[in-house]
Amino acid sequence: MQFPLNETLTIEFKSDVKSYSTDKLVYELIGMANAEGGKLFLGIEDDGTVTGVNAQHRDALSLVAIIRENTIPPIAVSASLETDDCTGKDVLVFSVELTGQLHSTRNGRYGYRTMRQDGTPATKPLSPEEIVQRLAYIQVLDPSSQIIKDISSEEAFSSIEHERLRKLIGLHHGDRTLLELSDEEIDLALGFSRRIEDKLYPTIAGLLIVGKQEFIETYVQDMKYFFR
Repeated sequence: MQFPLNETLTIEFKSDVKSYSTDKLVYELIGMANAEGGKLFLGIEDDGTVTGVNAQHRDALSLVAIIRENTIPPIAVSASLETDDCTGKDVLVFSVELTGQLHSTRNGRYGYRTMRQDGTPATKPLSPEEIVQRLAYIQVLDPSSQIIKDISSEEAFSSIEHERLRKLIGLHHGDRTLLELSDEEIDLALGFSRRIEDKLYPTIAGLLIVGKQEFIETYVQDMKYFFR
């Protein structure tokens, strides 16, 4: 097989000489899934030199299973071991499809593949504001209408995640007026909650950002809530 010569928005090379970190691999693939999809070639250097996949990563099926187990919702990824026509070395090729969803790592990291100012691709973290904007852009949900009426915002949301959100807003120089609001007011301002007959209900966006893990696993991964 002849491999691409350069990295692009949809093509990424990763060296596997020193056994590339599985956590980093998951994050890079999430970045692709949240952008335009694409292919990641494990066993190729940044300059296009084929150095081969590490022996620890030759079991493509097991690695795909690990990746899916560590992404929420699971990304649509496949992998195959391909041999370079010139060197005879094997490269593990991951193919990532778009799913119309926004994905994160199991521990809540959101990434998005984009181009740097110098024209090289990179996966950058998404701020809370960007998460909501991206969700609306890919039409995963409409924050003004996607409401979960089975639970209240009070029981679904985490005070710890609210505090984390405040820190991120300050760190990423977001709208600092939000920091002067109560948790409930922030939820309403950002579309994390909707008020119906004097009761607040969470939106999918709210669960993704400030929700308790138990409710995220119950509702966000249940596809019926994306298409109600």
